[in-house]
Amino acid sequence: MHAYFPAGFDSRFPGKRKALTPRTPLSSLGPFNEVSADGHEKLGQQALRMGDIGLPIYGYKDKWSDTLLKLSLVPSCRSPGTIGHLFLDFVQEYGGVLISKNGLLGTRRLTTMLLVDDLEGIPHR
Repeated sequence: MHAYFPAGFDSRFPGKRKALTPRTPLSSLGPFNEVSADGHEKLGQQALRMGDIGLPIYGYKDKWSDTLLKLSLVPSCRSPGTIGHLFLDFVQEYGGVLISKNGLLGTRRLTTMLLVDDLEGIPHR
């Protein structure tokens, strides 16, 4: 370690304070510009310890206003079909398609992005 990273021993010495992570404020262009979505299984079967009962939730949060826009109990927060249906409910409830959506990668995001592409071709009321 001395040959490849000479400062390693000093930086990893027990009791050595770690350097502070630089923090910057969140910024967004306005409401509904960036909406984050994620599912949580914190109230799943293992957490509740009530047998087969689990309460997975999925939510949407606006970055600009820090508002929780939608929080729903779902049968499975890992199913692309469930998340796609929930996204369509979200679009119907708020009356528009999101400009930018942040969330996890994978089939759930792909399903949502395909729905956004399809909905952008539909004329608005």
